[in-house]
Amino acid sequence: MTNGFEAYLSSNSIPILCDGGNQFLVDEETNQIKALTENTKVSENGTWTNNTKLYLDQFIGQGEKYIGYRMLSYPSGEIIYCYGWIKIKLSANKDTLIILNRATNQTEFNNLLTGQIN
Repeated sequence: MTNGFEAYLSSNSIPILCDGGNQFLVDEETNQIKALTENTKVSENGTWTNNTKLYLDQFIGQGEKYIGYRMLSYPSGEIIYCYGWIKIKLSANKDTLIILNRATNQTEFNNLLTGQIN
């Protein structure tokens, strides 16, 4: 979800990730967060959103999956994006959400594969 300059994911209205200027990679048909598999490229290609109502239903009981995101910054007055991923697991009954890992490519405008650490 987004709120002003903050973007966050939530489970049952409880924020679980907060970062200023984040956008999430979504399915262009549903406009909901895409459940990605390992070694999927996270880059400028794709549909990005500032949608204020994003749900994780597509992750329910699917095992370990990835969320693609990009961080927005304006270090010198120009828009800069850094791409990253969050690895999660959501139980079949939605009572347990585990954030397993997260990585961001700190090099401006460079892609990152889901699961890639270095």
